[in-house]
Amino acid sequence: MCGAVGIASGMRAPTMVQPPNTPVFHPDPKVVGMMRQFMEEVPAAVAVFDHEMRYVLSSGRWVEEVRLPDADAHIGKVLYDLMPQMPTHWIEAHRRGLTGERLTFELEQITYPDGETRWFQWGVSPWHTPDGGIAGVIVHMRDQTQQVVAERLRSRLLEDRLRQQIRVEAGEQERRRISRELHDGLGQLLTAAKLNVDVADRHSDALEKAQHLLGQAIREIRHIAHELRPSILDDFGLVPALRTLCDENSTDRLSVSFRERVPVRLPDVIESAVYRICQEALTNVVRHSQAHQATVDLYADQGTLVVMIQDDGVGMDTTVGIMNGIGMINMRERAEMLGGALHVDSVQGRGTDIVVEIPLP
Repeated sequence: MCGAVGIASGMRAPTMVQPPNTPVFHPDPKVVGMMRQFMEEVPAAVAVFDHEMRYVLSSGRWVEEVRLPDADAHIGKVLYDLMPQMPTHWIEAHRRGLTGERLTFELEQITYPDGETRWFQWGVSPWHTPDGGIAGVIVHMRDQTQQVVAERLRSRLLEDRLRQQIRVEAGEQERRRISRELHDGLGQLLTAAKLNVDVADRHSDALEKAQHLLGQAIREIRHIAHELRPSILDDFGLVPALRTLCDENSTDRLSVSFRERVPVRLPDVIESAVYRICQEALTNVVRHSQAHQATVDLYADQGTLVVMIQDDGVGMDTTVGIMNGIGMINMRERAEMLGGALHVDSVQGRGTDIVVEIPLP
């Protein structure tokens, strides 16, 4: 993209002098009418100039974009007299167009006198007399401001999403580190201590109590380490981890089944996000749904990873604050940071469906 150009900045333009022996061409009024109608239909600002860069025709968009004071008063006047501080590369483009070249320029940022900034893609083409001579040039400009703003917004959103992914992944790395330290460090020390207590004098009440407390501490350490970062997720991947998660959440009152059609390992950031989403969703099922059956379905469909968590519980009112609870927000943010989306469909008394869709790289 070219740098910003002030609409009234640049060099004073020289008057284009018509080449020797070039007759002045006066278009037929019928032709002019047809051209004017065509120019109004074209989704661009268009102006037609003769060999001395005098206005012959201009579209309504041109009058608006160039900010001419009147729709017709400029006809017959030299462009450079109306825009005395014409940017040098515009003048050169006009000159080359009058020699027969067709030129198209990339996006150019234009700053108006009132400070408004817009972006245009523009070009210059010669137009010809019936006998093939060059009668002048056609200049066209297409406003691309909305596209540029949308692209910048999209880039900003992608940057924000990337930063969020980095933060989440850093959190997962820290969870992984703490989990391993708890399991391999403190957990091993407690296990060793319990072994020593086991071989000590078992008739001491204090030793029996210490043995019980050590066993309880070991179980608690293992539970905390698993909650922080299940080792099965790192060692074997998402599918075995979700199958284990479903088994862990199954009880006498709730059966949680798991179905999958994802044959390969996925990127770590996707596996971590999907696992956490399912973990939060199943926690809600266990605590609030009063369901008897729940299903986690994981599959890939045309470049999209789909996760469905369904239950036959009491359902929930999706219009109230529960949708803005921290658990639901966390699930939605984990999906959105990967460019995906989370949808909730629930009818009170008829269960809840949570659908997560994440594009695969």
